[in-house]
Amino acid sequence: MTFGSGDERARGQPAETAEGWTRTVPFSERTVFRPGAGGGRGAAGRAGALDAALSRLGLCPPAERRPVLVVSGGADEIGPGPGDQPPGDQPGPGPGDQAGLRDGAGPAGSAGQRVPRQAATVLGAAVAAARELSGAILIDDGGGSVAAAASAADDAGGTGSPPTVLSVVSRHRAVGRGTPGDEEQEHTRVIEVDVAEGDTAAAWKPAVAATLAEGAPVVTVLAGGAAAARAEVLSAVRCGIPVFVLAWSGGLARQLGERRQRLHRPGRARLPHRSRRDGGSSLPTADRKAEEGTRGGPEAAAQSQSESEEVHEIVRHGDLRVLSERDAGALSRRLTWELQDEPVLKAAWQTFATYDRLATRLRRAFQRLQAVILGLGVFATLLALIDAEIGGRKLHWVVVAVPVAVSVLIAWSSRHARGPRWIALRAAAEDVKSEIYRHRALEGAAAPAEGSGRMAAERRRRMLKWLGDIEGRLVRTNAATAPLTPYDGPLPPPMAGSGCADDGLSPLTAAQYVGIRLGDQIAYYHSRVRHLHRLRSALEALAICAGAAGTLLAAVQVDPWIGLTTGVSTAALAALGYVQADANIMAYNRTAGDLEVLRQSWEARAAEEQEASSVVALVMKTEAVLRRERARWVHQMSEVLQELKDRQDLEPKKRPAPHDGSEGAP
Repeated sequence: MTFGSGDERARGQPAETAEGWTRTVPFSERTVFRPGAGGGRGAAGRAGALDAALSRLGLCPPAERRPVLVVSGGADEIGPGPGDQPPGDQPGPGPGDQAGLRDGAGPAGSAGQRVPRQAATVLGAAVAAARELSGAILIDDGGGSVAAAASAADDAGGTGSPPTVLSVVSRHRAVGRGTPGDEEQEHTRVIEVDVAEGDTAAAWKPAVAATLAEGAPVVTVLAGGAAAARAEVLSAVRCGIPVFVLAWSGGLARQLGERRQRLHRPGRARLPHRSRRDGGSSLPTADRKAEEGTRGGPEAAAQSQSESEEVHEIVRHGDLRVLSERDAGALSRRLTWELQDEPVLKAAWQTFATYDRLATRLRRAFQRLQAVILGLGVFATLLALIDAEIGGRKLHWVVVAVPVAVSVLIAWSSRHARGPRWIALRAAAEDVKSEIYRHRALEGAAAPAEGSGRMAAERRRRMLKWLGDIEGRLVRTNAATAPLTPYDGPLPPPMAGSGCADDGLSPLTAAQYVGIRLGDQIAYYHSRVRHLHRLRSALEALAICAGAAGTLLAAVQVDPWIGLTTGVSTAALAALGYVQADANIMAYNRTAGDLEVLRQSWEARAAEEQEASSVVALVMKTEAVLRRERARWVHQMSEVLQELKDRQDLEPKKRPAPHDGSEGAP
């Protein structure tokens, strides 16, 4: 398997190495692209030449636009990673190769970057899965990376159609010419870019992708890489194409990841610690190369300066998505999300993520504040009792200050209304999520003719109307009295009660809906029941123990300290009333039971009974059960918060007054 640009790999390198480590793509169709040969000058001429080249390959943009995925990065054949042994009798690298590997380059004579075998495995599997889910056209470098990944997916049981692979190579360094008999194997087409010696064809890959996409999504994924990959990524940045960077794969990808991290690091930028194995320098790769370039004369200094400026432009102005996960599934979900042209669903997920994050933050802040208020109330009682026993001016003022602090916190909580805002945002977030899954399940149940025509457009309009209604209800609540800062993390966001393998956009089959939506909600409610049961047991034990301690103190006639045990017991019972453990446990068990009945009744159906109308009925019943539980929770929590507010308003009147003397009790 090979990743990267043919220009980097082909400099003095054979087309194949030992069996098992390199695969040459059998190309079925070729054409030559001459920049500026489109009958005009400048951008118009180049666009005309690209259109003509794509037309000769039979890749005219179809009526239904297809996304494009560009694979970029390491220029050389994939070598063994740490601990890997190549199959067969793999010849060891020569002295020139060892020199190249020390500084992250490829074999002698190559400006490329050897990508670890793990990067090849991760990228290959992710690209194949993303292509199958999104139907994207793949743009390769002529080295076989995408075709090998697709074959690996087929070997693992993939059922998708053969991928459309377009390879962009330099005409002077074209590799992998196959025979006519190979056409059916990989369905690959090749554009040979007629560039001057020293120029790179890789820089034309983003332009080819943008022309081929005709407004559909275009994504570049970078693993490793060196000079030609840098030119390609720079071209992608200037075209406004997002670039997914596997920073852990080394080479240019690692360099961009480090620079991006330093750019967004808060405070003064500091150079990361690096080992001294590379000559004792602690500078990052790009800065170290620039420093070395100044020692090699004016030409080397100018080249290093140009490279540094290109990297700076990429990091500053590029839409870089730096990924640290070494998981093919995570990368596949990110690529699939970006490649699918579903603006309504993406906007819905963005809205849900915003509401969900804000609701989570408000819940945590509200619950912590209530815990502090209860704790300070008990502490104030303790201090008042100590003051009554021993007195003292300093302690007297502390006893006075603590109730004042409690009153300030209560007023702060009431003024900012974190509780009501949390409830409103959580209800809105769950409403949006329900609409997302309902829409996707109905898309999956629709016939193909409906999914691409008038019915699909009608479903999108209905979803937009529902989203507008949800937002309209939210802005009429306390939630609109504070900033609704948009979510800026990965989409769909990580959340409880959602399938980790779901890309968030693809239509759902009945089995997927049952597993991702229905099954995960059942698991979520059961987990909440277990959590509430443990919390209820702990609070009840605390209240009972405090009551028993009060009885014991009364028996030994230590009456003043009974107030402390009473305060602890009251705080525990107040917390128990706030969480509404009994009511919520009963409601969650009932909801989980209703959902379990729906799942079992669906799984008991024969295959011929699971028609589209039955899927629609299943979706509607499931979302109705969840909507009923959501309405119950909102009503119950609203009443709880009102009771909590009323009780806290009366709390200062019942708090014991501090002892007004400075001497101890007799």
